[in-house]
Amino acid sequence: LLPAVLARDSLNALGLLPHANVKQATFSAWQYATEPAAGTITCHVHRCTTAWSELGATWNDQPAFDSKSWGSAGVGDGPFGWVDWDVTALVHDQAAGLLPALGWLFKVGSESAGISRLGYFHSKDTAIAPLLRPNLVVELYDLDLAVIQPVAGVPTPIEVDRANPNEAVLLAIDFTEKGLTPVVRLGVVLELHFPSLLAIVFADPLGQADVLVQLPPAASGTPFWIQAAAVGKLSNVVALTMP
Repeated sequence: LLPAVLARDSLNALGLLPHANVKQATFSAWQYATEPAAGTITCHVHRCTTAWSELGATWNDQPAFDSKSWGSAGVGDGPFGWVDWDVTALVHDQAAGLLPALGWLFKVGSESAGISRLGYFHSKDTAIAPLLRPNLVVELYDLDLAVIQPVAGVPTPIEVDRANPNEAVLLAIDFTEKGLTPVVRLGVVLELHFPSLLAIVFADPLGQADVLVQLPPAASGTPFWIQAAAVGKLSNVVALTMP
């Protein structure tokens, strides 16, 4: 499978995203053919680590990339159509500036000479099917949650942004692990396994809620997770450990 490099101009917008607020990011490409009897091909998304030119990128002059697979998907002999890669972690880290955004490359996991392992996808330049060009869809959380690193015995500042004016916001904490817990009254599914109520705060006329919270003794020395929720809204999950 010829490595496909994603144009950097379409990824530059990652720096404009609120990185902590990335809920889901999916890269999709339309597969329209494979070589006969190519079988099952596992394609991985990698992060480019060197600069490159879109017009100059070829098999012999492809950019360097890291060995980590940031997303994988199976591609077979058919039926053909959209193939999706979950790239949430990669988008989050590049939007946060933790990793340089030099473009992405997706390629087959195993390349062996003499074996037919070619897959075909529409590119961003296709004129035959412009609606089937590769795309990146990023879903953001509705609320922004920020928690200052807690200190034992000191109230912890918590801030929630992008709530509706005067809206009630629930703060939940979990000492076990991340999971999924429906909250019927709010119409949301918390991304916490065994959440308990930490506080209820009300946003100001600008949609911001600030509160000082005394964390329970169970928080000392153990990892825990905090998430905010309002009616029909969720925030990002903040993972913390208090010394």
